[in-house]
Amino acid sequence: MIEIRRLEIELKNFKLKTEDISLTNGEKVLLAARNNIGKSIFLLGLTRLVRTKVRDIYFDNKHCKENQWQQHTGVYHDQTSLVPFLTPSELFRMTGEIKGMPNEFIHKEVSKYSEYLYFPKNTTKFINELSLGTQKKVGLIASLL
Repeated sequence: MIEIRRLEIELKNFKLKTEDISLTNGEKVLLAARNNIGKSIFLLGLTRLVRTKVRDIYFDNKHCKENQWQQHTGVYHDQTSLVPFLTPSELFRMTGEIKGMPNEFIHKEVSKYSEYLYFPKNTTKFINELSLGTQKKVGLIASLL
């Protein structure tokens, strides 16, 4: 179970403050609203990809400090949330380090998923230079780490 008791984000002229939200195991949620209302900012704040003013989140009734949420959930990174000036290897390493994974584990997992998805190995291209399909594979592999 995930409980979002408080989540507040302030970015320039934008403020987001959530009500209490509870999600039970296996529950699916559709986040729908008008454009520019804050859906993406909410998700980025939830996953700590943008700085939050207040972040009070619980997983199975245990307070989630720092990046502990990552042990319980996954987030798909589409091409709009990838860092365009990194190579895929740099992004995978950064993602793994954020999650506290050792480099050997990151390399092993990336190799496994790359083989399964026919992802080109040792590419030196930046993410923004890759085809849309390959960018989607980068996001999927990063999500699976």
